[in-house]
Amino acid sequence: MRKTLTIAAIALLAPAAASAALAANWYRVAMGDTAAWYVDTNSIKANGPWTAAREYSVNFEVSARGVKTASSDVEIDCKARTMRYLHFSAYNAAGAETASLDKPDQLEVHDIEASTVSADIADFICNVDRGKAVRVADPKTDNPPRS
Repeated sequence: MRKTLTIAAIALLAPAAASAALAANWYRVAMGDTAAWYVDTNSIKANGPWTAAREYSVNFEVSARGVKTASSDVEIDCKARTMRYLHFSAYNAAGAETASLDKPDQLEVHDIEASTVSADIADFICNVDRGKAVRVADPKTDNPPRS
């Protein structure tokens, strides 16, 4: 009886947990010739000198490696203008995960160069410049204008 109640409780709580995990506040923060990049403002959290956030990219066409979208948990040192990757996941056009890497480059710190997608992402996360960002419901269904 107790086991049945536990299973029933899990079954009832699982959809609520999934809904909470999906709650996001996405902004398109950068565009390139081949992809658009997004940041979830609900994921932005201070962590000492680092500011952590979830970044998501959508390729306009499936890449040669079969990747359509990618998700990265990044940390930005806003003062030093550096970043590092905590987690990276890639997904194919059907949405299936094709790669998942914790600390994909062993927390190597990368300089953020001016006038790059990384700079646009860092400026948004660090609240330096959010004027170019566009609020979107879901990066996967966003249809940004392309030149």
